[in-house]
Amino acid sequence: MDYDSIHGPGISNFSSPIAHRMPTISAAQALEDLKSSPKRCISTGLSLLDHALQNKEPQLPETEPFYGGVSRGEVTEVYGPPGVGKTALGLVKLLARGSHLLMKKTGCN
Repeated sequence: MDYDSIHGPGISNFSSPIAHRMPTISAAQALEDLKSSPKRCISTGLSLLDHALQNKEPQLPETEPFYGGVSRGEVTEVYGPPGVGKTALGLVKLLARGSHLLMKKTGCN
């Protein structure tokens, strides 16, 4: 028995014998693709800070491309004493690339 003989024709049935669906990849391949994607993170422009934000030790010389920095799709909190460049870091790096930034300043007098 096949699908048509059990359920009859329907709008979701295609005339083509080839299934119309997205190609599948393994979870391991998807994770590897994510790790090597230059769009996974937004670089701060400071290599050591980019490595620190991704909990990676810098390797000299770099044997493979490293795409580090602030992770996309996550909430990142930047804090520190006044005047160290927190606002400048957010505005210059994110807005220069056309990204969106939500900034909530707290503790201001």
